Amino acid sequence: MKEQRRYAEELEACHRAEAALGEQTNEENEHLWDEWLEVQVEHVWVHYWLAQWPEMEALVNKVQPVVQERGRVANRMRFLMASCLLHLRKERYVVSDEMLTNSREALAASRECGDLKTQVDCQFELGFLHLWRRELEEAEEHLQAAFELTKISGIMPPRTLSL
Repeated sequence: MKEQRRYAEELEACHRAEAALGEQTNEENEHLWDEWLEVQVEHVWVHYWLAQWPEMEALVNKVQPVVQERGRVANRMRFLMASCLLHLRKERYVVSDEMLTNSREALAASRECGDLKTQVDCQFELGFLHLWRRELEEAEEHLQAAFELTKISGIMPPRTLSL
């Protein structure tokens, strides 16, 4: 839905998904926690596109302890990417060293997970952050790597962005 810019519908879908999952206070089911975390990250993305960083910050603060306590590698990777999105919006695209560190960690986690789509996303994000810091050689290196991964995966939106 976000590619179609249907953010109101996506927000509603996030709310419905969260309601369907219910309260996760002491639930031991890893699958439910994975789904809950995924819904929260998607929710952050919607607020990113709507430029609503206070809402993003509330979600990141809500999710962080859960990721630290229960998150697996894939959860941590998605959380780190969501956290970078928050800081991009909140700090008006001034990229800190901490954001770069988190982005590198997310890229390493995406490689560990073996999911090509998230690897493309993480590789692109790292290049994007370097671009905003005007570190053009590093930006080109990571954006070119993301572009090469899109050739393998066939995922088109990041291919265009990487170019």
